[in-house]
Amino acid sequence: MMREEKTQHIAFCEAQSHTEEPFSEEIRQKYGIILPQDYENARGLAKLAAAKKTAQESSFCRLPFGHTAEAEAFGGQIRYNGEMPPYISSYCCRSLEEILKLPEVDFTKGRLHEVLNACRQLKEEGYPVLLELSGPFTILNGLLPTETLLRAVRKEPVQFAQAWKKMLMFLLVYLERILEYRVDIVSYADPLAGADILGPKRAADFAGALVYPFLKQAEAQTSKRALILLCPKISDSLVNAGVAVFQERNFKRTLSYGEAYLNSVGKIQFAGEICSKKEKQLLKNGSMKELKLL
Repeated sequence: MMREEKTQHIAFCEAQSHTEEPFSEEIRQKYGIILPQDYENARGLAKLAAAKKTAQESSFCRLPFGHTAEAEAFGGQIRYNGEMPPYISSYCCRSLEEILKLPEVDFTKGRLHEVLNACRQLKEEGYPVLLELSGPFTILNGLLPTETLLRAVRKEPVQFAQAWKKMLMFLLVYLERILEYRVDIVSYADPLAGADILGPKRAADFAGALVYPFLKQAEAQTSKRALILLCPKISDSLVNAGVAVFQERNFKRTLSYGEAYLNSVGKIQFAGEICSKKEKQLLKNGSMKELKLL
């Protein structure tokens, strides 16, 4: 049942922002953009992604718009309103117990289904595609209030671990679907798990105990079919936990990070030294950092 209450689904970094730079009138007319309707179907999403690539001179098409698609798939209450990407309007759960009772995600319908079909359409049209994947904290924060979630981390460790596992099992299934649609880059972020929210020690503990096992499974499952681009907050926490190291990857020429990421698909599994939104920034001395899990 829909909860009528003020939401506090907070973005803690640029990549998780709910805002999008508006399209120019020229781009709107060229691509026939109609909002918010284009956020709701594969054809519209593909159109928006291609338009954004053109407008921002990006190296790839980026999907989806906003970070609510995963929560919506679990029953999260989402609003489509004008120019804004879909956002959380109210919470469908008030406790981890309710989270654990939610049914498994049906990938044959809903916005995730449309997002995957948009990926396929873009790939068929010859575009490189980056798909943004939200981590467990972000998904859970789309289903219940932030303060409830953070309190549960401290007060309900057993139930939180069960809810975390439920989200990770979903993400591994979703990842396999993403790979089937030949996505080039999977960008993975989960700002609530960062050191600026949990503190350096707790963030490192989470990275070592919960994030690292998931990424090891994702590494085996992906087998370099796509590059997994980690939020630098996650990368730093993994390094601080002693379960990952950075290694230099030298291209010996001037490239943007976006170009370097596409050049690395099929060659390395993880990168994540800067935010994916900074893909037009040039490499320093022609080098980027690969992240290797230990």
